[in-house]
Amino acid sequence: MSSNKFEIIFKEGRGRYMIANEELSQEDIAFVWKPYVLVPYVTYKDQVCANCMLISMKAKHECRNNCHRAYYCSRYCEEQHWNEYHQYECSFLEKIFQLEKLGYNDEVVNYARLVMRILTRRFKDLSQKSNHMSFDEVWLSSSHAGKFSKEKAKEFECIAKLLTEYILTTLVYEKSNDFIEVFLPASEDTAKVHIDDFDQWFDDRIQSNERNATKVLLEKVFILVCIEEVNALFHITFKLDGYAAPPQTYAMGIYPSAAFVNHSCSPNLARFPVQDDRNDFHVGDVVYFATRSIKPGDEVCYSYLERDTTLSDNSQEIIQNQLKRKQKLKEEFFFDCECIRCRNESNGNSDLSYETLIEQLKCKRLECKGWFIPTMNGKQMICEACQMLR
Repeated sequence: MSSNKFEIIFKEGRGRYMIANEELSQEDIAFVWKPYVLVPYVTYKDQVCANCMLISMKAKHECRNNCHRAYYCSRYCEEQHWNEYHQYECSFLEKIFQLEKLGYNDEVVNYARLVMRILTRRFKDLSQKSNHMSFDEVWLSSSHAGKFSKEKAKEFECIAKLLTEYILTTLVYEKSNDFIEVFLPASEDTAKVHIDDFDQWFDDRIQSNERNATKVLLEKVFILVCIEEVNALFHITFKLDGYAAPPQTYAMGIYPSAAFVNHSCSPNLARFPVQDDRNDFHVGDVVYFATRSIKPGDEVCYSYLERDTTLSDNSQEIIQNQLKRKQKLKEEFFFDCECIRCRNESNGNSDLSYETLIEQLKCKRLECKGWFIPTMNGKQMICEACQMLR
């Protein structure tokens, strides 16, 4: 992120948000962010290389232990991924996927795997004293611990126990107690965490005398699960099922800088994942671009929700759709949206700014589900799905 183009502002009662310091035209690329970690979506794990994230490989290679949980486009990728992450995760991944037998769906397996990757990256950063991208940037993201439903908190507790077991039995089992204590930073949010049946879980699973230290670590892992739930970004593609099918989620990652950009139901930014290496872009990067002209001092926002493709002209339907959108944002992200579109539609009036966004950026091909995005050279707009130029 270029510091001279954008500025992060903090106001009491409002929190952090980002404003533009320079003018941007529609289609201008605002920033390109790299992931702290990125993992393939488990639904398509045999069609996405676990290392380079290339989609629809011509040849599939399993990991050297044949765990059937990670696939690669080449032996080079297998070796690179083994040295980087998979040597730690391979034996424990089976326990992650066993969540399906406990009644959890792919969504839970996906985020458990992503948090597992964050923990592996954290272990490597601590062991190697790396500062390539600080874990502190991830840890500072809002967790909203204490706001989730009892049912969701119980689910998070199950995942936190599993991943704490991963830390203690696979990552830090030969490390000192001091290393365990600093493995995750301190957090005031741990006071909001309640763990049921801790003593029983500890006695059954953990071979350690450090009961208190383990409980604190478990609470911190719970916080990290909350952070992932609110801040993870999903990557979609049309390469798997074609442009006439709904977009498929093929990967998910954590991008700490993305937390600085707030939501709007009629955003002036949109994003897309880089799916092919070229120029200064790399697979896994996320590109944010302007959907309309932005002036200095304007807040920059993108939509946390999937964009609507059609709008009603019936006032009652407009109000109902706005209420559903507002409820979803409240349930998933814990805020009341007061953007200009919500204010207009709460009165039954259509929002002209969003109508313009659909008109200018939705692909015109009848059966296509895609939207126009900038080409990598920034000189044209191209449909993300069918590749038609605008």
